[in-house]
Amino acid sequence: TSCFKIRVWKTPNQRQPWRDLRAWSLSASMPSPINFSMVNPRKPFSFFAIWEHIMKDFDAGIDDDEGDDNGLRDGVYQLPSELFDCLVTKLSPFALYWLQLKEPHSSWSEDISVYDSSGSGRKQELTEAIGFKWQNIMGDLHKRYSLLYFQCDLFGCYARYLRLQNVFCTPEICKLLQNSELHGLVLWRILNQVQVDGLCRILDQNRNTLTSIELVNCNLSFPSINAICGSLCKGNLPRVKHFALKRTKLTNGNSFSLPPNLVLLLSGRSLYSLTICNCDMERDFAKLVLRSLLDVASNLSSLDLSENKISGWLSDFLFKTSDQPLVSSDGSNCLHSLRVLNLMGNSLCKNDIQALKSALVVMPSLEILDLSDNPIGDEGVRSLIPCFAKSSKHLFLSDLNLENCKLSCHGVNKLLQALSTTNYPLVSLSLADNDLGSQVTAALGKFLGSSIKSLDVRDIGLGSSGFRELKRCMGEGVNLVSINISENRGGTGAAEFLLRLVSVAPKLVSVDAGYNLLPTESLSTIGSALDRGRGKLRHLDLTGNQKLCEESCIAVLAEFRHNGEPVVRLPTSHTSGALYDDDP
Repeated sequence: TSCFKIRVWKTPNQRQPWRDLRAWSLSASMPSPINFSMVNPRKPFSFFAIWEHIMKDFDAGIDDDEGDDNGLRDGVYQLPSELFDCLVTKLSPFALYWLQLKEPHSSWSEDISVYDSSGSGRKQELTEAIGFKWQNIMGDLHKRYSLLYFQCDLFGCYARYLRLQNVFCTPEICKLLQNSELHGLVLWRILNQVQVDGLCRILDQNRNTLTSIELVNCNLSFPSINAICGSLCKGNLPRVKHFALKRTKLTNGNSFSLPPNLVLLLSGRSLYSLTICNCDMERDFAKLVLRSLLDVASNLSSLDLSENKISGWLSDFLFKTSDQPLVSSDGSNCLHSLRVLNLMGNSLCKNDIQALKSALVVMPSLEILDLSDNPIGDEGVRSLIPCFAKSSKHLFLSDLNLENCKLSCHGVNKLLQALSTTNYPLVSLSLADNDLGSQVTAALGKFLGSSIKSLDVRDIGLGSSGFRELKRCMGEGVNLVSINISENRGGTGAAEFLLRLVSVAPKLVSVDAGYNLLPTESLSTIGSALDRGRGKLRHLDLTGNQKLCEESCIAVLAEFRHNGEPVVRLPTSHTSGALYDDDP
């Protein structure tokens, strides 16, 4: 059997420990006893230098066939029991993991033995002298290291972002995180005062470093919100940049004022984004939030009030019913930094859009406006059209979402004509899930020649004839980068439009043409479009077109790749007997 020798050189600098440690395997024909005469476990000056080197080797986690110190790692298992026992107690959890992973005991035979440190040549049974003892030690240590409190105590100071889902926020959790310096915190299901108190303790511990907090599926009263915000604002101005309440029920509300500490949080100059989403928020609460932001001329960049019940929250801009005006005469309390406004799913009507048009004056930097899932109708869209006129100097809107807004071809035609006539630099537009029909194709074809780069016309009822008409109306020099034409029952007309689009849109990268009832006969047209877009088109989604999942179709489409990745996303399988439709 191979034996090992460990040499220790003392460095010239007396302040340095025994640093240079090497081990190597000697030939079986030249056995040599292990020389530990220079190592005394009672003198940590020498022993801990050895331990430091061994621990560094194990922490590196190098495979057996890598590195120059493998002999040292293998020789660890042949250390005398008193040295090995002391070594194991000093190893880190990761080093212990590697020590267990590379454990040779299960493969060693009973014949294998080693020499003790005295050099007398007296053999010791490895399993008796070292094996059982170190395994018992490691078993106890594994139990200790596997406990959450030990890991938090050891590594908690390095945690920066924490997500607690299905974990009650209690004093025990606060104790586990007492050494952390969190930057981001996501908590679920804060339901009672005990959990609120636990959350406040965590916030107290991290208020100097915490910049983002998100509360999901909670049940919070106004006093609870006041306590949470008070923990964030205690002692100095809040440092929070992102504050979010999602799917959280707000109870015991006061329709006349917000919790004072929430107002203090909203006044923070560092607050970058505010989200109150799907919280059953009433319009009076939304009014108070907006007034608080305007009063301090907030630096807020993103405001998300989606999926609430706030119809009428901007009525003060329309009817001037408030005794205290929202906007000062000099405009000093505008939201100059606001760039994203999400009002999706708020049951807004045409009157709200008229009020919004007036409110846009206090949002001069607004770039992204989401009005999806609001029944604003054609009258609501007409209210927005003056904002896109050449004389409008207060609007820089580049992204407009009008998905599922109960629009018809009449209102959309007027909007598209206004955008095309004024050459307004709109970058992204969504008209998805509106029953527009093929009557919108003429205005849409002209609009494609504008600066628009991303267009979503999913499920607007174009049909095969609508796609052919759109192809005919579309001019040259289309700037589109991505387009979604899915769920329009386009058939061969959709394939012909795709071929024409790829020819006139040199920057086109992504097309979603799923669920368009594309027949097998359209394969050649799609192949021609892909061939023309070779090298630039990166993604073509054809899911839901079951006729294209035949093996012959898949073989043709699979050859088109971009940077080694397939360009076409195909239906997964064809289910015989299934209804061939684009409806769920």
